[in-house]
Amino acid sequence: MSTKKKKNKTDTEKEEALETVEESTDTLKNRIKELEEEFLRLAAEFDNYRKRQSKEREVSISHSISSFLRDFLPIIEDIKRASNLTPKTEEGARICEGICMVY
Repeated sequence: MSTKKKKNKTDTEKEEALETVEESTDTLKNRIKELEEEFLRLAAEFDNYRKRQSKEREVSISHSISSFLRDFLPIIEDIKRASNLTPKTEEGARICEGICMVY
């Protein structure tokens, strides 16, 4: 083979190798772009999940407090009424004194 043919052959091999590398590079760049987009979607989804959980927790706490107060309010009203009673006996006076200490 002549030097010119050898040179052409090596140039062709180099060009083919370069094309293969460029294709691989393009494929990898596309994959990186896909993964970045997926990461951004997952990050946004997680942020929404965190906000939703926080909101649900606040609502749950609010309902728990209101339920507790709703159940406790009649007891407070009964104690208030009992503290306004005038005791007729000594035992009643002690009970009334105890109620006033609670109220």
